[in-house]
Amino acid sequence: MKGLIRGFFLSGLVLYLSVLIYPGIIYDGRLETLIIAAIALMLLNRIVKPLIKLFLLPINLITLGLFRWVAHVLTLFLLTRIVSGFGIVGFVFPGWESNGFVIPVFEVSTLMSYVLGSITIGVIASSISWVLED
Repeated sequence: MKGLIRGFFLSGLVLYLSVLIYPGIIYDGRLETLIIAAIALMLLNRIVKPLIKLFLLPINLITLGLFRWVAHVLTLFLLTRIVSGFGIVGFVFPGWESNGFVIPVFEVSTLMSYVLGSITIGVIASSISWVLED
């Protein structure tokens, strides 16, 4: 029970921080949506993601683990389909410039936004888990 409660709060915090950091992850701003999304993400990570990883195991073995990110993207895709107020959208990156280093303006597609969103969620979740480690 303690693990479920911890997973719920961790999922909620990760989703909230991801919405703040990454412009491709959106939700309708209601607390209920965030709670439902946190519960759904926790259940997807505990039940569905291991099944997806098992299904993708042959491809993952052939590519020596380089195909592992697909399980994270599929989990995020399922989350957006389950929770109606939570979504992933494409966006236009406004560009960035600093001391002669320039990243030009470009458009991020919805598929690429799923990939970048899953990376963002994974990095935030790993960071929080590392900080909270006993």
